[in-house]
This record gives sequence, C-alpha cells and structure tokens, in this order.
Amino acid sequence: MRIIRRRYIDIIFIVLAVICGLAAVYLDAQLTYVASANTEWVEIKSLKPGVSQWYIEAADIRISCDGERKEFSGRLRIQSPVIIHIKRISWGPMEISIKSETGSEDQIVAKLHNDETDEDIFAEGCLFITINNLIERAKKGKTIVLAVDGYMEISREVRHETMRSIPVLKSGKVQVVGKTIIGDEIYDAETIILSTGDHFSVDNPGAGKGLIVADQQPGLTAVSFTLGKVAHIRRYGTQGYKVGSSLWVRFENDPVIKALIAAVFFILGALAAWRRWWKESNGKEKSNN
Repeated sequence: MRIIRRRYIDIIFIVLAVICGLAAVYLDAQLTYVASANTEWVEIKSLKPGVSQWYIEAADIRISCDGERKEFSGRLRIQSPVIIHIKRISWGPMEISIKSETGSEDQIVAKLHNDETDEDIFAEGCLFITINNLIERAKKGKTIVLAVDGYMEISREVRHETMRSIPVLKSGKVQVVGKTIIGDEIYDAETIILSTGDHFSVDNPGAGKGLIVADQQPGLTAVSFTLGKVAHIRRYGTQGYKVGSSLWVRFENDPVIKALIAAVFFILGALAAWRRWWKESNGKEKSNN
C-alpha cells in the first residue's frame, strides 16, 4: 500500500514538472518583427478592416482592370480587403497595383478624391498607379511616403527567371522584439541581416503596419511592423530558415518563463528529497521490525 502511495506521489511531482516545462516552451509569446530594407518590391495584404490613406500628385492612374490611363492628383483611401504590390526598380518609376483580394471586378478597392475637379472617384476591381520623375520630385522636396495598414512582405522570392527586369531586395535587417507575458516590458530577441535577393515573411500575422518611401535613392525604403509567432527568411538556392525567439532569450528577459523553469527544478528537487525521505523512513521501519 505504501509503495502504491509513493508511486502516486511520484507521478504527481513528475506531472507538475512536465506541465511547467511545457508551459515555458509553448506559452504564446507576442513577437513584433521590425523589418527595414532597401528593396525594389513589396506586397501588402490589407485583409482586415483598416485604413490606408495616401496623397499622390501628378500620377498616371487606371481605375479599373482594363480602364484607360489618366492623370490624377489628390487623396486616396484604400478599401479592404485588397492586395497591394509596389515596385520600383533602380531609379525607375514607382508602380502600384491594388487588386481585390477575392479577384472580384465589382469590389470597390479604393476611393479617390480629385483635387482639381473636387469629385470622388471609385476604383472597382483594380487600381493601377504609376508615379514618374521621382528624382526630380525629391529635389523639390516632394518625396513619396505611403503609410500602409496591413501585413507587408519585404521583397519577393527570386527563382530562375527570364524577365528583363527582376525586382529584388538590396539590403536590410529584421529585429525581433519580444514582449513579456505579464506587463508591457519589451526586449530585443534577435537581429538578422538581410542579403541581396532575400525574401522575408511572417506566418499567420496578427496585425501589421508599414511605411514605404520613394525618393532620389534607387528602389524603395520600406519598414514594417508585424505581430506574429514565427517568420521566415528565404534565400535563393537554399531552403531558408525560421526566425523567432529562443527559449533561452525568453528565459533571460521574461520573469514568467524564469518562474516556470525555476518551478521545474524546484519540483524535481522536491521529488528527489521526497524519495530520500521515503527510503530513510522505510528503512527505519524495517529495522524496528
């Protein structure tokens, strides 16, 4: 009977240690991926209700998938859910495409207010924007700054391609910022340098925002802030790798993780002490008998 009771107590100690250990490993950690890069291509998925509002001047636009081009200056408000591609190769023009996420040609993807005619225009299905003369604009202090509400992928995955112009990422970095489970403390979990041709993405992003700047510098300057658990960096010719916060980094910076791991060692120590006590107690009873 005593042996059975001892086994039950052993199991309780082990189960508690396992629960604390698994909690330390698998507790959801809120990570923010801060990616900044000089790139020639970005993709923004504005799939949740959000507001992206831009001002564009002297741009060529097409307000439907097969519409005619015309010049436009004014404000633009993007209507979610859409997928946005922004491309600028070297010192060339900035090309923006905004399309319905579902592919519907009837969905209103943007509302535009024309400053010259003081009228509202609705783009259905697609909106294409081309902004030229970016170097000349920058010299006059008119840089293009686009604030986006949505998840941004930096660059695109490069493959064997035969296009004349292939947009790629030139340089950049990703900073992984962690947040403690209890409280609002943040910590630097990791920083990764991006190389030419890299592609950065986040699995199942929770939320995202970003900025895109086009000026006298070649390509685009992009920065994104994305909430998620795990990210990926893919490189041409390799399988790439995952990016996240290691258990050791979380242990160093998060008091909850420290407490859980300390609890594991405490429980295992208590189990060892209990077993020593049981053996000594059992031995004394045998000697008395």
